[in-house]
Amino acid sequence: MGLLTSSTLTALLIPPAAGVVYLLYLDRRLSKRVKHEYTELGPYVRGDGPSNLPPGANRPGAKIFTDSLRLELPTKSLAPVGTSQLLTLYLRNNFSIFTRTPQGYLMRWMNKGKADSASEAYTPEGVRRLEFKVGDAVLGMYHVAHREDSQGLVEFKMQGPDERVAGALVIRLSREDDITTITNQTFMWNPLDLSSAKTLPLTKKLLGWAHELTAKYLMVSGADALCRTPYAKD
Repeated sequence: MGLLTSSTLTALLIPPAAGVVYLLYLDRRLSKRVKHEYTELGPYVRGDGPSNLPPGANRPGAKIFTDSLRLELPTKSLAPVGTSQLLTLYLRNNFSIFTRTPQGYLMRWMNKGKADSASEAYTPEGVRRLEFKVGDAVLGMYHVAHREDSQGLVEFKMQGPDERVAGALVIRLSREDDITTITNQTFMWNPLDLSSAKTLPLTKKLLGWAHELTAKYLMVSGADALCRTPYAKD
């Protein structure tokens, strides 16, 4: 009986253990290309925050979660298109993949019955048709609030069903002669009480790690997509 129990337990634990080992390996591999700049929880004083950052975000006692990742790649490796096209291609690639992640499936379930349109997307096919202009939305959660093609910048306002959680996602694609830099900044706060972070999912270690791993994977995937897109220069 004891042997049978041990064998059964081993059989049950091997798949999860293998999955954990793979995710740790994947994280280490992605980290060779994506640099983690910072993760902070407190007043936001960096001065480059999103346009929907709430008043008082920089005051003592405020608890604003921020996370920043950076990826660099040779500019000469990019598809020969303008910055505006590169940014749209990057967003289409990443958000279409995101719809297939566990988080994406959950958001799709929460929005079941809603159909893709010219300004809203809930499926990979719908995402690939979006222009990601101001007012467009993905999965009912990510709303394009601001975009500046000349700076390769797009801001998403994030608002889910929990009124105690709000945030923003800021993506920048900065193209120089030699190096192009992609940055991914995530912001999260409690709009009802800026001094409390208890309701913020990304302050939880496991969820924060899963978020960072997903973001790294999407950044690498998006960067690779920009290097293989055979479009003519605009």
